[in-house]
Amino acid sequence: MVRLKNRYFLCKVIFPSPDESNEMLTSQEFRRAIEKAAREIFGEFGLGIVGNRLRVIKVNSHSKTAIVRVQHRATRMLSQLLPFIKQHQKTDVIIQTLHVTGTVATCQKALIKYERRTLLELLRNTTNKDHRKKIQEALLSCTLDFQGQKIASDNDNDGFT
Repeated sequence: MVRLKNRYFLCKVIFPSPDESNEMLTSQEFRRAIEKAAREIFGEFGLGIVGNRLRVIKVNSHSKTAIVRVQHRATRMLSQLLPFIKQHQKTDVIIQTLHVTGTVATCQKALIKYERRTLLELLRNTTNKDHRKKIQEALLSCTLDFQGQKIASDNDNDGFT
């Protein structure tokens, strides 16, 4: 039996105006947006390749990130069509690919690194003492409990910088 290889995309959804960013991201709507873009750009063939085993694993509406799984053979197509998704739930968006990897665990590590980097940037720009304390607490809790073991993001060297 042949093993099907998958690739996992870590994506960031950027809303141009901050008042529109309060909309909730859902995995079904995100999947529909990817399938619609695949049909528009690559036609029915692209929809068949990309949409065959496309799965939106996780969507975080607070940090506006998503983890998407696709077959290995559709990796290039998905990476080409993600920048062309311009609307999500009738609002303008920009989708940025942060990381592409072969396993969910590595993708989650990359997500933790990205979140830590974002929190560090917020910490540098914040002058309010209460906000600084909350951000420092969040930084200390940036670990992932995955299959019974703690994975700290600052000990990783997986090429995500």
